[in-house]
Amino acid sequence: MAEAVAVISFVSAVISLTEIGWRLVERMKDFQTETHEVPKVFRHLKAQLPITLDSLKRTEAIAKAGTMDTATQEALIPALGGCREQLQLLDNILNRYLPVKVDSTWEKRKRAWKSVFKDKETKKIVTELDRYIAVSTFHNTCGITKVARKLLPRCTRIPTGRDPSFIDRPEIFVKMNLSFKSNRLAALEGIGGVGFRDEHPESPIFWAHAGTVSNFGQACKTIAENLQLCGLDNSQIDVVQLVHRWLSNEQNGPWLFVLDNIDDIEVLEDPLLSQNSSMTLGQFLPRNAQGLVLITTRDKRVGERLGVRGKTIRVSAMTMREGRELLRSYLPSTMKVEENELEELVSSLDYIPLAITQAAAFIAENGINIQDYLEMFRTSDEEMQQLLSESLCDHRRSYHESNSVIKSWRLSFDQIEKQCPRAAETLSLMVMFDRQGIPAMLLQRKNESRLTFLKAMGTLQAFSLIVKEADKDRYGMHRLVQLSTQAWLEVQGRNAQWIKEALCVLETAFPGTGLYESWRTCEVLLPHSRAALQHETKTDDVRKSRTILRSHVARYDFDQGRHRLALDEAQQAYRTAQKLLGSRDPLTLSIVNQVTVYLIGSGKEWEAMSLAQQHCPIFEQVLGVKHHETLACNAHIAWLLRCQGKLLEAETVYRKTLAYQEIALGSDHQNTMMSLSGLAALKTDQRRYEEAQELYEKVIEQKSRVLSADHPSTLSSK
Repeated sequence: MAEAVAVISFVSAVISLTEIGWRLVERMKDFQTETHEVPKVFRHLKAQLPITLDSLKRTEAIAKAGTMDTATQEALIPALGGCREQLQLLDNILNRYLPVKVDSTWEKRKRAWKSVFKDKETKKIVTELDRYIAVSTFHNTCGITKVARKLLPRCTRIPTGRDPSFIDRPEIFVKMNLSFKSNRLAALEGIGGVGFRDEHPESPIFWAHAGTVSNFGQACKTIAENLQLCGLDNSQIDVVQLVHRWLSNEQNGPWLFVLDNIDDIEVLEDPLLSQNSSMTLGQFLPRNAQGLVLITTRDKRVGERLGVRGKTIRVSAMTMREGRELLRSYLPSTMKVEENELEELVSSLDYIPLAITQAAAFIAENGINIQDYLEMFRTSDEEMQQLLSESLCDHRRSYHESNSVIKSWRLSFDQIEKQCPRAAETLSLMVMFDRQGIPAMLLQRKNESRLTFLKAMGTLQAFSLIVKEADKDRYGMHRLVQLSTQAWLEVQGRNAQWIKEALCVLETAFPGTGLYESWRTCEVLLPHSRAALQHETKTDDVRKSRTILRSHVARYDFDQGRHRLALDEAQQAYRTAQKLLGSRDPLTLSIVNQVTVYLIGSGKEWEAMSLAQQHCPIFEQVLGVKHHETLACNAHIAWLLRCQGKLLEAETVYRKTLAYQEIALGSDHQNTMMSLSGLAALKTDQRRYEEAQELYEKVIEQKSRVLSADHPSTLSSK
């Protein structure tokens, strides 16, 4: 009985609202017919109101069908009442200032002219109306019923947990709603740090950091794992294509895909790091009537390029009311503050959410009041001037917006250096990596206690400088925190120190073995390695670390099928090593073997043969004939001789190499098994199939025993 009463009450509220709404629509149509125009202030309302009423009609149908729960109805009734109140105020204005049919032409024009002076009052009403409309209609964005939403399990991949202090901004969600209805795609551009509201808690939400192709590829891998897509364990399967096909299939039900932080427009044209496709990020967007795609960027051109032409949604700074609410939500509940103090601080921070949350965190952490913070905030010095004028050039963000955020950060960083130097050091290291998904393994020092490390990270989180990603031992930070920290380190002359530290940490952490078991670690470290390799280095020891890291990255890229990219990286490492260490240094010679393999993988066998034959005598002189790098060079020459059809020469080199490898490395070493596989292939070319089969069986037996029967290397030999 109670549920029936609730439905009747809810439907009555909807009917009452739609009646006055359609009356206003007809009133404005009559006016346009009579005068051939509508005053500017009413044009938005004339376009928006029919869409809103249509949405309310569907809301009424859902309630009558019994698919809307009582709690939702009760929550929506105040919003419907607010809508009706604002529409009644507009109706009064229309009755007073819009012409009626009995008016003379002069009277019509006079009333229309008078309506211009009601713009301010009307705009205020329309703004409030938009807020109520957002609450009343946004749950219909996808046109999804409860039955449809049950088709898929919840699969949220939002990188951080819900923010209990999130401040709603309904006008943005209204625009998102309209954009989603027109082409299932919306793009937000502007300042960061405004947050995201999950409107469809029963539908899957996939969140991908898309600032670089490395990050995007890693996000696709995570999505595929959560969806448990078939073929994921096969190293030959293109994961990006796998996810794209799943999203493009309308049978997979409703979902929301968030492409976050596409700030560099050139990223859209870069090939994704997938082994079997030249697909770009710009081409990845799935077209599916059941799915929604949300893009966030600081560059409006990104949204334009991806199909939201002329309709990107600008996320500007907060209003005073929103800024006050945000500041109050982060301050201690016991702190007594005056409204004028809140407004003064919000205004000083230029209404930017990140600056407000950082300021509130600083105030709460240090037990000071707002006036104390404002006094420190307004203090300028030569170092700050140098920081602002020289080091923070970012064409996608205005100087004015950056200014207040950096000042807020500076206060926090100075305090952290005094309070917890280890936290300041950790942040200095973090900003040299990619700003998202930084694993703790790169940050915690050897022999450092877990407690000390967690205290440092907790301090950074307390000052809102970093966030811990949900369900992972990884951390991220806002782009402006990264920019401003890098700039401040440059001002202090400490940038080179932390670039060196970052490269040394990655050189040690990034596996250089090429083993299948290390691929997951390589995948996690790849975006951070690419970011660190972009920094300029001046000293020889840092250049050496950079060269070693680049060679490790090249090896992993080659293993993942990115042969051309791996070749470019290895050749760059080789040139640096040759210039820095000379052509006879063991590191240089090791990279020579890499370049040889990658040339073969890129179809450049003649270049590979020239390089290998040129360096083979150097390998023997410097390292000795039984060294594993010398033997690897010989194995490459044998392979290339076989490719050239010189089978007898190739067999001679293979047998000599195998004899040394079995003595120096053992028969179970991966290099020995690779040479044995090469000899088996050679026997096949010679049509000596029984010998070839015997050798292949020996290789498979060894790999199954040493690696495993289902190891990719074993499977590739079968």
